[in-house]
Amino acid sequence: MERESRGWTYESLASRMEEAGCPIQASALYKIEKSGRRITVDELLGFSAAFELRVADLLRPREVVMSSRLTSLFETWESLRQESIALSRRQSEAFKKLSHFVQEHHADTLEPFFQMVTAWSEENGSTEAETEAIRSILLATSVPVEPFKKMEQEALEALAREREGRRDDGE
Repeated sequence: MERESRGWTYESLASRMEEAGCPIQASALYKIEKSGRRITVDELLGFSAAFELRVADLLRPREVVMSSRLTSLFETWESLRQESIALSRRQSEAFKKLSHFVQEHHADTLEPFFQMVTAWSEENGSTEAETEAIRSILLATSVPVEPFKKMEQEALEALAREREGRRDDGE
């Protein structure tokens, strides 16, 4: 099952077994799979190395191994999801602090903030319209003044036109 699930031929598995220090013929692998030929301890270790699995996983029923792998992968995903949520909260708090600071010290910070946001959006936008949309959204969100809100609306409309043009062109 491991060989087939990886799309390996008997020959490619034999090559991997040889690299693992356990030379075996492709025909012997066929016999192991089809007629249930017993394997040696050396072959078991070779399979373990070739498939990058623990020997114990090769000896346990496939359903147990699959359930264990699934559980492990699911737990990893859930852990990362929780980290992402926490990071998102921290990012939101940092943005609120940034916005509050820029709004509170408007006269001293608006121009440098505008320059920082412009440089950052140029690095993160893939097109001119997207860059402008990123910049204007960030500015309007952090400093909700009428000129930035108007800039945001215009940039979003331009981005929508650009994306609609791409769809019309078949992208």
